[in-house]
Amino acid sequence: MIAALLIGGAALAHATWNIAMKRAGTSGTPFIAATLLVGVVALAPFGVVSLVAEPPAQNGALVVVLVVGSAALQLAYFLLLQRGYRLADVGVVYP
Repeated sequence: MIAALLIGGAALAHATWNIAMKRAGTSGTPFIAATLLVGVVALAPFGVVSLVAEPPAQNGALVVVLVVGSAALQLAYFLLLQRGYRLADVGVVYP
């Protein structure tokens, strides 16, 4: 039951965010920077707890590669999403 509520809440939050982004009509570097900053602030506590609980002892270089790769994918996602919302409606881009 809790898992279903978490999944439903995440889906609702994601859809709400995408609709808000489309309605804002804002794009470009400042919007992406603000979006990523909010994500970092919201998720940093979980990352710190995870690193303290189980530090990456042997594969520090692998962790750096994964973090940089993840950041690059996230940036590409935001850029493509902004472009999609400039070109089409939420009902076309979001699904």
